[in-house]
Amino acid sequence: MAIDLSPQPSVQTSVPPVDQIDPHGYLRLQMRVIGGQSLALGKVDAFERDATTGLLTSLTVRHGLVRNKRTVVLSKQIKWVNQDSVVLNLSRAAFKRLPQAAP
Repeated sequence: MAIDLSPQPSVQTSVPPVDQIDPHGYLRLQMRVIGGQSLALGKVDAFERDATTGLLTSLTVRHGLVRNKRTVVLSKQIKWVNQDSVVLNLSRAAFKRLPQAAP
């Protein structure tokens, strides 16, 4: 039996740019928000879209011991959104340095 060792064409999987994430696809309130090293950061409290394009601009994450803090995360800091969580390109320390939203 012969094995074909000729070069195979590479298949590239493309991940859509963050500004093209469809907020109507999977994104919903109360989704888990996960940071670097798969650490839970909080839950989605709100999300904002651009009024003209409808594209996602930011998320508000509710977190803290009694969920009394709210932090705004820009869409460019989102790595991906799947069916049950939002994954950020931020470590826990970087997340804590983001500006907090009004209660």
